[in-house]
Amino acid sequence: ASVLVYALKLSPGEWFRLIMKENVRNAFLTSVGCSFLAAVINTVFGLILAWTLVKYEFPGKKLLDGFIELPFALPTAVAGITLSKLFTDSGFYGKIFAKLGIRIAYTKAGLVIALIFVGIPFLEGFSLRRHLNILYHYNVLIRQLDYLLLDYLRCTI
Repeated sequence: ASVLVYALKLSPGEWFRLIMKENVRNAFLTSVGCSFLAAVINTVFGLILAWTLVKYEFPGKKLLDGFIELPFALPTAVAGITLSKLFTDSGFYGKIFAKLGIRIAYTKAGLVIALIFVGIPFLEGFSLRRHLNILYHYNVLIRQLDYLLLDYLRCTI
């Protein structure tokens, strides 16, 4: 709210000069670019996850479902600290990438990973899985109706 109040105090010229500063432009491009990339990745893998969880029964399905819902159980600060620790050069995953010369923590790649972690349950859990569940059961119903219609046609011919 304070940012909005401050922005409303600026004249249009001051506001335009402020948003055209290089660091503001870079922050905006980083936020939008990383968010877009995370959204694309979440869309692809969210669809795969939702389809798998709706269509198939397999050992560990409930555990996978629990891992997907994990970001809801963690406060944002705890998730951020945990992810940064995991991906630092001394962290569990960071060690692997450090050997390859890749830094993840505190980079755009780390930001994308954090956005994916926080965003996947929203896409996969709430809307996508429900819609896929409906479509899956609709397809089952259509197949059953097809078989009934074929049986009826065979009996009448």
